[in-house]
Amino acid sequence: MVIEDKINEKDVGLAKDYFELLKQICGYETHCHDDFVNTFNEKYLKEWESVRIIRSDLMDVCFKLFNVVPQDESWCKMKHICSTAMHCQENAVRLIKNGLYDAIRVLAEKHKECYISFLNLLGVTEDNISNESSA
Repeated sequence: MVIEDKINEKDVGLAKDYFELLKQICGYETHCHDDFVNTFNEKYLKEWESVRIIRSDLMDVCFKLFNVVPQDESWCKMKHICSTAMHCQENAVRLIKNGLYDAIRVLAEKHKECYISFLNLLGVTEDNISNESSA
């Protein structure tokens, strides 16, 4: 994949969009797993596999857009970072109605740490980050 002039490879907005996208597909993958565990219906295994392929394809696009060839365990780290961030978000929203703001702040900070780790996997640093939008 060649990055054209329109795409700024260290665009923090593009990174954020992919972070949110991958969080959601990781969440969907978790629900497919849970559906199978709760029912042992094989249709959920097929759905789970389909969603896993979508996630893998999206992760591949993300790495390519940022001109990163995953080394070491970066591929798996990205999946787990996005999944952890999704669960921080899900758990935080459940606590709002109970007014558990200290716990929500901790979850928000952990979500932020996940996002910073995600940026690091894409090679986005304070030195090369761009606020110019690719949109």
